[in-house]
Amino acid sequence: MNKLIILIGLIVGGFAGFMVYGKLQDTEAKLVPNTYLSYTNEATERLLSGAQIEEAHLGTIQVPNQGDIFGLETQLIADTPANRTWLIGKRLNATIPAGRVLTYDLFEDLDVDRLDSVVAIGKRAFTFKVSKQSSLANRIIPGNRIDILAMIVLGQERSKTVSMLEDVKVIAVGKSLTFDQFQSDARGNYDTITVEILPEQGEQLAADLEDMSGDPIVLLRNQCDTSEPSPSCG
Repeated sequence: MNKLIILIGLIVGGFAGFMVYGKLQDTEAKLVPNTYLSYTNEATERLLSGAQIEEAHLGTIQVPNQGDIFGLETQLIADTPANRTWLIGKRLNATIPAGRVLTYDLFEDLDVDRLDSVVAIGKRAFTFKVSKQSSLANRIIPGNRIDILAMIVLGQERSKTVSMLEDVKVIAVGKSLTFDQFQSDARGNYDTITVEILPEQGEQLAADLEDMSGDPIVLLRNQCDTSEPSPSCG
């Protein structure tokens, strides 16, 4: 009988020891530091919404592997060569302070209603009227890159076509600021296009519109024939 009790005691003790060991291993794993990417602590200013990530922006932060330590309810971006390459050139959708850990939600395309939120820093939004014909049957969409031509009146029933702007980004058609909005609201039903340009280009464009006959002529560029080609272009 005593041997049986001793045997049961050894089994129970062994199981308890195994459970304790497992808990210790789990706790130790949670305390192993992992390295994630952050906006560098060396920065003296906040990184503004719309800014493109550069290598100099990237810092690192080590945190225990214990889930959502910051209460951000989103996934941190691990410091790996692939993630660094992926981040370069990405635009922030929110303003962040120095030292802020980088998370994937900071780079998601958000539904936006404010035009100023999609204008890059240093650029300006410029809106001009178009017809269905001059906008390629209303098939220009936000994100396209276009050239803009104008028919300039020279007098005595003479005119000529001149290039006003080349390779400019469309940031809105009508009131639609995203492709999703365009699909649901604006398809085949807009009469203005808004482009993102430099301030000095806006001054010249405003002056050219005064001398123009009819609506500007829009030329659509292939997504690979621009200064910002699609990632699929290689």
